[in-house]
Amino acid sequence: MNAFTVAQSWLLLISSIVLAVFIVRLLIAIDEYRHKRRMRNRFNIDWREVHVTAHGNVKRSDYQKIATGNYEGKR
Repeated sequence: MNAFTVAQSWLLLISSIVLAVFIVRLLIAIDEYRHKRRMRNRFNIDWREVHVTAHGNVKRSDYQKIATGNYEGKR
């Protein structure tokens, strides 16, 4: 009969618990990443560089145009 020692059985138990926790956390992280990506792509906004004013600030109206998706880039 090929039996584990007490130390080996405890080590096997602890390592299996650690592996299970790692797998569950990985699945949760993947799900959160996919959720954030879906939320970000939900509006289908074409993100372009906005017009910068003389002082290096972006105008508030540009932000509003970007948020509504009605912004046309000035090139």
